[in-house]
Amino acid sequence: VKSIDSDAFNGCNNLKDIVIPYSIRRIKEKAFFECSELKEVSFEENSTLLSIGANAFNDCQTLGEIHIPPSVMYINNLAFINCTNLAKVTFDVNSKLQSIGSSAFKGCSKLSKIHFPPSLKTIGDFAFVSCKKLASVTFDNGSTLREIGSASFRLCTKLNEIQIPSSVKVIGDSTFSECSQFFGCCSLKTIVFGENSLLTSIGSLAFKGCSNLKMINVPPLVKSIGDSIFIDCTNLKELDITSPIQKLGSKSFKGCTHL
Repeated sequence: VKSIDSDAFNGCNNLKDIVIPYSIRRIKEKAFFECSELKEVSFEENSTLLSIGANAFNDCQTLGEIHIPPSVMYINNLAFINCTNLAKVTFDVNSKLQSIGSSAFKGCSKLSKIHFPPSLKTIGDFAFVSCKKLASVTFDNGSTLREIGSASFRLCTKLNEIQIPSSVKVIGDSTFSECSQFFGCCSLKTIVFGENSLLTSIGSLAFKGCSNLKMINVPPLVKSIGDSIFIDCTNLKELDITSPIQKLGSKSFKGCTHL
């Protein structure tokens, strides 16, 4: 057996635990959708799993933790959305993970911390939106992350510090009006960009409403800053921009009453 097919266990409300055989390479769409009593998912040693499909564990509300096998390269859209008891997600240091899809962990309201492996390239739009207990987001040394998608950490109200890896080139997509990476992270006090940051673009509304943010140093390669990026950052007192900005969006500092 090489895969767990779409809807294979959809709505199996008496399923409480499962061990995924090492031979499984794909968990397909909605494979465990709404398995409301599924508390434990584990993987056999030497797992060859490559991908976790869209909505694979959507609404598995009693699932408390999961360790992603190092072979997994893709966690697809909505994979763990609304897993409201999911408090722990871990990766091996030798993980091959490339991307976390849109809304993959949206609404995982008990998730308090996450440490991303160095292989990760993309965090999708809304990936961790409304993870209201998420206080710690860290990246491994040598991170190769390139993009943090729009609204990926929106309404993570406990998040107070984040260090953006130097490999990141893009924060957000200004196409999404009223959707911003850290919009509503009212506890966020510190944003640090890695040394020799490759960041070139910060999207609209990226730090809207970060009312505890006091200072920020914009990396030197940034050329484009979107509209309303620091709107209502009421405690922002210091802003260091040394880069040759080509585009500074409208209302960028509206409501920054201490700047």
